Amino acid sequence: MVDKLPCRTFELKPFTVNYAETGSGDTLLFLHCSSGNYREWLPQITVFREHYHILAPDLLGYGKTSPWPKVLPDDVPTDGKLLEHLLTLATGQVHIIGHSFGGAVALEAVRNLVAQKSNPVTSMMLIEPVAFHILKENNEKEAKRIDAIARCCIRHLHNGNLEKAAAVYMGYWLGKMKWMFAPKKFRAGVVRSIAKVAHEFGSIPNYTAMAEDYRSINIPVTLVQGNKTTNAAKAMNQILMNKLPNSQSLTLPGAGHLSPYTHPKEITSALEKHLAFSSRSGMTSI
Repeated sequence: MVDKLPCRTFELKPFTVNYAETGSGDTLLFLHCSSGNYREWLPQITVFREHYHILAPDLLGYGKTSPWPKVLPDDVPTDGKLLEHLLTLATGQVHIIGHSFGGAVALEAVRNLVAQKSNPVTSMMLIEPVAFHILKENNEKEAKRIDAIARCCIRHLHNGNLEKAAAVYMGYWLGKMKWMFAPKKFRAGVVRSIAKVAHEFGSIPNYTAMAEDYRSINIPVTLVQGNKTTNAAKAMNQILMNKLPNSQSLTLPGAGHLSPYTHPKEITSALEKHLAFSSRSGMTSI
């Protein structure tokens, strides 16, 4: 597996955004999860870079992109703006692969681009996108649980207890015991990035789209989930599956929410299936 990729930067004030770029041809644009970085996708990049143009950023506040500021400017940019810039660098057909928060960023950005009749994206593979805002109207129980987790994480952050904030966040996705015994380097990375995670939780009320609004996205979309993931993740995937008109669903046996890390071969296989699905659909961007 490739261990390192050539990286470039661009300015999205106040951030300097780091992104990996390699290969040529149609574009695979990878968006990682919260607390991650572009290296999440190295197993897939290793396989596909011989035949595709790869773009893989470190999202705002993560990886080698500038850290999340302690004091936010009034006009702090969004990861959606980061994605829009990367789309100007894409070549040929553009396929977005997004995991968790990265999937939610892709979903919302494409919905907006479709509304503006300027969508250059050919297809998307979304691995448990955390579109928490669609739970409220469709699954009140899980919506309340996510709201409680978000409030608790933000409260601990405001009290200066970064480790407790990280434990609430990762305890939900990993399980309390797995988080407790996770490698120190991994735990430290999550703690360092928890301010951005809290900002993402705090932004949930800013998403005003209803589940029905995503019906406008008629490009091929593959929704991937692990069969051992959380009830909220399963609920969000099912809601989207019911609304997206040109979608398919893939379930990974034995996988939880962090399947790109725990089941990389299965994610590579899922991407191969998605690209075949997109090709069969014969869809073009709108």
